[in-house]
Amino acid sequence: MNSRLILIVEHNEALRSSVGKHLSDVGFRIVCASDGAVGLSHFRRFKPDLVVLGDELRRMDGFEVLNEIRRDSDTLVIMTSMWSTPSHELRCLTLGADNLLLKPYDNCVLTQRIKNLLRRGGGGRAHRDPRWEVDNRPRRTKRMRRRSDR
Repeated sequence: MNSRLILIVEHNEALRSSVGKHLSDVGFRIVCASDGAVGLSHFRRFKPDLVVLGDELRRMDGFEVLNEIRRDSDTLVIMTSMWSTPSHELRCLTLGADNLLLKPYDNCVLTQRIKNLLRRGGGGRAHRDPRWEVDNRPRRTKRMRRRSDR
């Protein structure tokens, strides 16, 4: 039995229900929300290991929710979207989504992506400790010249 908690934030009731049932059947604990504001509230309250986040939500869209999540957490996020344009995909990933899954998708594919991310990324509960700061600036390298290069 998997004890990992997954938060599903999806406006489409049928999809939310289907994904929730499938993930529950394979052993995940599930919390669901139908709009962005409730999703963010559930995120802060339950501190899930991973969030499956739709981009088209009521009250707060998925991008706003993702921005709020990234303010104080490194919790894994899989964005789901019907839009397959490169600019939309780039926006999801640039804002901090760990993965993007285009709708319609197969629940088994979603489950495997969740398992892969949790295995590699540790998953959730990685809320930032205010005593530490991460420097995400790019590092630069330069080629050192050897004596023979002069």
